[in-house]
Amino acid sequence: MEDDNFKRKIIKKIKRVGGNLHYISYVTDIPISKIQKLFKDLLLFHKLSIFPLIEMERIGLNKAVIWCKKTSLKYETAKSLMGPLASLFRGDLEENKFLLMFYTNTSNYKYYKENLDTLFERIGSECEILYIKKYYRYINDEEC
Repeated sequence: MEDDNFKRKIIKKIKRVGGNLHYISYVTDIPISKIQKLFKDLLLFHKLSIFPLIEMERIGLNKAVIWCKKTSLKYETAKSLMGPLASLFRGDLEENKFLLMFYTNTSNYKYYKENLDTLFERIGSECEILYIKKYYRYINDEEC
């Protein structure tokens, strides 16, 4: 049971400060060798995954979405509409639908919307471009 509490404590620290094991050792006063052993166990046997999360809202960017219900755009073209700004793409080739989420600020959103509306109208696609001002993030509870 003590081992489970130790794992929970380390997972909470990882969620707060990231995967820097030396820093976790420093803030918890647990020897680095013990942290490394547990970390290896979490990665290999419990399939723990760690990835950086950049909160775009804190640097002045919000999400926007392009939702096409019917389009003649090819799949590869649709995927690349917003280039590296795109964070999520889902497509349905059979029904010519796609959803593309990207990050932008208010002034750039207006520019993108005007250009994309013109493009979609020209090629006869049924698409909406929406700016998302507020959304909620769900984070798993490690105690579950």
